[in-house]
Amino acid sequence: MCIRDRWNTSAFVKHYMNHLEAYLDPEGGINYQDFSNTTSYWGGGWASTYFWGRHTQLRLSYEYALRLPTSRELFGSGDDIERGNSNLKPESSNNVNISVTANAVDLTDHRLTIDAAFQYREIKDYIRRTTNNDSGRASSQNDGRVRNLGTDLSIRYTFKDAFFAVSYTHLTLPTICSV
Repeated sequence: MCIRDRWNTSAFVKHYMNHLEAYLDPEGGINYQDFSNTTSYWGGGWASTYFWGRHTQLRLSYEYALRLPTSRELFGSGDDIERGNSNLKPESSNNVNISVTANAVDLTDHRLTIDAAFQYREIKDYIRRTTNNDSGRASSQNDGRVRNLGTDLSIRYTFKDAFFAVSYTHLTLPTICSV
């Protein structure tokens, strides 16, 4: 089997466009106004798989992704419970995923598959909801950089038409990094 039969790589581009409209009073009163905001951003990445032998697949991917603010985060809820923040920037993240799938047993009636994965997320301008202790009002703010790590492990066993699976996921709490 030559390398082109075992290795596959795809690249992709994403266009993020967000048009938000709201009719509310940002102070929570009765002076309602129309608000709107339109933003446009680009992201993208690539994904690659490699078959190592007949029973093992290795995967590696990278993505530059965005999470755009919601209308509530930008404009508020209009009831004085959540204040909007029109200065919010979108979260941007660099994401790396590494994983392996192995068919440890691959017989006619029996199949045992093991998946293991690692995820790395580096998020810039993380959007975090905060609450004012005096008034109880909430608002959102950008919080610099956040790093997040995770692992997944799953084991699946198939016997004829019966299917059994066990999964484990571990995610670290977001770690705020110095900018």
